[in-house]
Amino acid sequence: MERAKQLGKNTLLVFIGSFGAKIISFIMLPFYTRWLSATDYGEVDMISVYQSLLTDFLTAAISLSIFIFPKGVAFHRQKEYFSSGLIFAFFAFIVAAFLFYMVRSIFNLFSVSNSFTDYTVWIYIMILITFIQTYLQQFCRSIDKMYVFTLTGVLLTLCTGIFSFIFVPEDGVYGYLIAMVLSNVVVIVTTFLIAKLYKYVSLKSFNKIALKEMLEYSIPNIPNALMWWVLGSLNRPILEGTVGLSGIGIFAVAQRFPNAASLLFSVFGNSWQISVLEEYKKNDFPLFFNRVLAIFSVITCLGVIILAYISDWLVAFMAGNNFLSSSAYIPCLSLALFFLCMNTIISPIFSAVRKSKYYLYSSIWSAVLTIALNISLIPLIGIMGACISIVCSHALMTLLRMKYSLIFVPVYLKKQYLFLALSSVAFIVALSISASLMFRTMALFVSLFSVVLVSRNFNNSLNIKIPVVELIILIKNKIKFNSDNHDDIT
Repeated sequence: MERAKQLGKNTLLVFIGSFGAKIISFIMLPFYTRWLSATDYGEVDMISVYQSLLTDFLTAAISLSIFIFPKGVAFHRQKEYFSSGLIFAFFAFIVAAFLFYMVRSIFNLFSVSNSFTDYTVWIYIMILITFIQTYLQQFCRSIDKMYVFTLTGVLLTLCTGIFSFIFVPEDGVYGYLIAMVLSNVVVIVTTFLIAKLYKYVSLKSFNKIALKEMLEYSIPNIPNALMWWVLGSLNRPILEGTVGLSGIGIFAVAQRFPNAASLLFSVFGNSWQISVLEEYKKNDFPLFFNRVLAIFSVITCLGVIILAYISDWLVAFMAGNNFLSSSAYIPCLSLALFFLCMNTIISPIFSAVRKSKYYLYSSIWSAVLTIALNISLIPLIGIMGACISIVCSHALMTLLRMKYSLIFVPVYLKKQYLFLALSSVAFIVALSISASLMFRTMALFVSLFSVVLVSRNFNNSLNIKIPVVELIILIKNKIKFNSDNHDDIT
C-alpha cells in the first residue's frame, strides 16, 4: 500500500510539473491554426523534428544520466555528477556551433534550401535552451526536489501561453520560436535560483570517473533516441517531398490529438520510472508490475477507442475548417497509443537493471520496419502511409521489449493483452470502412464490451479493480435493471 501511495504522489507531482508544459501545444492549437497557415505549421513541425533529432547527438544524451546517477548518493557526489555533466555539455555546444556553421556554409555553397538551412541558427538555439532546461529539471527530480520540478513546469506553461499571444500573431513562425526561447530561458533561471543549483556547480568538482559513468550509460541511448526519431519523424522529410509542407502541417495537427493523450501516460511514466528504481529488488515486485501493466493497458485501450470515435468532432472544434482533413488520420494514429502505453510500463525495467542495450535492440528492429514502410507506403498513399508505419513500428517494439523484459520479470496473462490489441485494431478498421454513425456506434459498444471482458479477467487473476471499467459495468447493469423494471411494469 505504501508503494502505491508513493507512486501516486510521484505521479501527481510529475503531472502538475510536466503535463501543462507538454500539453500547452495542444491547448494553443486553436490559436496556432488561426495564426499560422498549414505551410507555416509544417515549418514549425520540421524545426521541432530537427531539434529532437540533434539534441541527444550533440549532448551524448547526458540528461538521461543526470537523473539516474545522483539519486541517493552523498552531496559531494551529486555535485561531481552535476558539474561534470555541465562542463561536458559546454564544450559539446562549442563543437556543435562550429559544425552548424560548416553545414550551413556547405548548403549555401550548393544553393540548398530547406527547413534546416532556413532556420539553422534557431534550431541551434532551441537545442541549447531545451537541453539546459531538461538537464536542470532531471537533476531536480533525481535529488528529490520535486517541488521545483512542479513549480517550474507550471511556470513554463504560463510563459509559453503568454509569449505566444504576444509574438505569434504578428511574427508567425519567428514569433513562435521567440516565444519558445523566452519561455525556456525564464524557466532555466527560475529553476537554477529556487533549487539553489549554484551550490552544485564547481570546476573543481569535475570528475572524469563520474563523467565516464554517465557517458557509459547515456551513449548507448543515442542509437535508441535515433531510432525513436526514425519511428516518429523520419516520415517528415519523405512527406515534404511528396505532399509538401502543407501536408506536414495537416499530419502534425492529426498527431497533436493522440500525442496529447499520450502525455497523460508519459507523465505517469516519469513517476513509474522512479517507482521501478525503488521497488525492483523487492520480492513482490512482479505482482506490483503486472497490476500496473494491466490497469494502464485497459485504460489506454478505452482511450484509443473513445479518441478514434470522436476524432471528427475534435478537429472541427479545435483546429477549424482549414485542417478538417486531419481527422481522417487520427483513428489510425491513436492505435499507437496502446503500444506506447505498454512500452511506458515495460521499458523502465531496463533502467532498473541498467541494461540499456535492450532499448537499442528493440529500437533498431522497429526503425528498420519504419524505414521500409515509410519508403514503400508514403509515395503510394501519402499521409496514411506514415500513420500505418507508426502503428506497425510501435507494435513491433512492444512485442520485442516484452520479450526482453521476461528475462527480468514475468508478464502474466499475455493473451489478454493480445486480445486488447486486436479489439482496438478491429475498431479502427470498422471506422475506416463506414461513415455511418449507427455503424460506428455499434462498433464502439462491441469494442467496449471486449475491454470489459478483459478487465474482468484481470480483476479475477490479479485481484485489482479498474475504476473506468467498473463504471462502464455499473452503467450497463443500471440500464439492464431499468429495462427489467420496465418489463415488470408493462
